[in-house]
Amino acid sequence: MRRALVAALAACGAAACANVLGFEDLHVGADAGADASADATIDASPDVAPDAGPTCTHTRWPDRPDAGSGGTISFAAALRVVDFGLSNDAGANRTPPGFDLDRFCTVDVGNNSCAATVKSTDFQTYVADKNGYAGGVDNAGYGLLQFLGNTGDSFKQDNLNAGLVAGEFGVVLRVKSYNGMPDDPDVFVEWFPILGVRGADGGPTTPRFDLTDDWIRDSAYWNTLTYDTSNLIDQAAYVSGGKLVARIDPIALSFPIPGGPSTLDITLHDGVIVADVLPDNGTYRLANGTFAGRWATSDLLAKIQRVYHPTLATYICQSKTAYDTVKNVACPARDIMSIERSDGTDAGCNAVSVGARFETALASDRKIFANKPDGGDPCVGAPVTPNDDCN
Repeated sequence: MRRALVAALAACGAAACANVLGFEDLHVGADAGADASADATIDASPDVAPDAGPTCTHTRWPDRPDAGSGGTISFAAALRVVDFGLSNDAGANRTPPGFDLDRFCTVDVGNNSCAATVKSTDFQTYVADKNGYAGGVDNAGYGLLQFLGNTGDSFKQDNLNAGLVAGEFGVVLRVKSYNGMPDDPDVFVEWFPILGVRGADGGPTTPRFDLTDDWIRDSAYWNTLTYDTSNLIDQAAYVSGGKLVARIDPIALSFPIPGGPSTLDITLHDGVIVADVLPDNGTYRLANGTFAGRWATSDLLAKIQRVYHPTLATYICQSKTAYDTVKNVACPARDIMSIERSDGTDAGCNAVSVGARFETALASDRKIFANKPDGGDPCVGAPVTPNDDCN
């Protein structure tokens, strides 16, 4: 059966192979539908398109305020919903989440902030901004994730959110030095990837998403030079008009893939996090959030190699046909540079932009770290190239 599957993969193109691999659209959880209008701020100073045609606005985040002063308020918030905007029932006019990361409205083939290397037939799916001149949202990952969707039923977005609710993974955001006002030009933000929740008996338990949860932070992101600080931080974050804005490099996420011993690790460089700061039971939480960033294809391909495919009963790196199928879709999806300072340099695009909405709940803030289990390298001796990239 497995030999027949590999033969079928070899005979089909990238789009057709999506069905053979079992990839389907991601689905959002029932409570994940945040209004896209709350996710971002439109730049009030539109640019003129290069051909002097339609003007271009930019879906960006608020600027740092001049008013306000530092404070002493600290609070933590745990992600309870992640929404990549791929729900089948979201409606045809729903705008994919994200921001204009490169300040460039990409609406025409060959007119981008980096040298895209895709065929024109792939342009609208991946490279083109998802709302064109109306906001310039960079989110090539929207099309890519539609293809990567899932392996069987294991990585649908509703299952991803079920994993969040079950405490199988997560993220806790900590905000410090906040003044409690709509504007604060100087706050401190940390991003803690989570391995689970510790129960009363010391074992894992299901989170209640309140202040009783003991979140277990991934020690890979622990700044051991301090008492309990993450090494994913923004020391110059701010609140503007009631919206928190943080720039964190990288934004790290690790989604367990049910049905096998693996995770899909996503690392977004030059990340931006924007969310409403709302009072909640004498403290604060974050709502109507959006995070976005740049996923370098070198890292993307390395992480995809290490995903276990339950249908193939092995890791993707152990099937060159399966890996090449994914690579042949991921490489045309490149729409941006992996580092912001390289935008507009005419260098070849080497990353995929990604955006997601999120919602949070109140979270405890306790120093609990643990090491992620090390399952070894499943790709030793695999028939694919280590440290592969699209070039």
